[in-house]
Amino acid sequence: MSAVSTPVWRPRSTSAASSPGPSTTPGAGPPRIVRMTPTISSSVNADFASRRTLAIMRAYRTTDRPKEASAVPVINTIELEGVSATSWGDAAREALREAAKTIRGINRLEVVSTGTTVKDGAITEYRTHVRLYFTVETDR
Repeated sequence: MSAVSTPVWRPRSTSAASSPGPSTTPGAGPPRIVRMTPTISSSVNADFASRRTLAIMRAYRTTDRPKEASAVPVINTIELEGVSATSWGDAAREALREAAKTIRGINRLEVVSTGTTVKDGAITEYRTHVRLYFTVETDR
């Protein structure tokens, strides 16, 4: 048996003023129903398999096969601040451009915050704090 969680649909109100219907408590998640469903086991049932079949399967599992690459890569992060005279987007692109000179495998950029430098009542610099994600290379 395996458990399947299914949300129960109920109408939600966005606010008391916008909809006259029933409202739910903000932040409360929908109640869930857990149903048990029969599934076929992935293990071999000895009552239905011959000893020879089990021996072959056991031998196949223990055979020396080449190791496959890890299915889950290791990701590292670095935080940088880009600076531009024109925009926050240009500042983020500049941070990425500089990091890409020394880091391979950058696959994600996340803007953490933005800011400016102000002198004499005018913006002189746009600053973008970014977090870069990149895959750690394994030994070759």
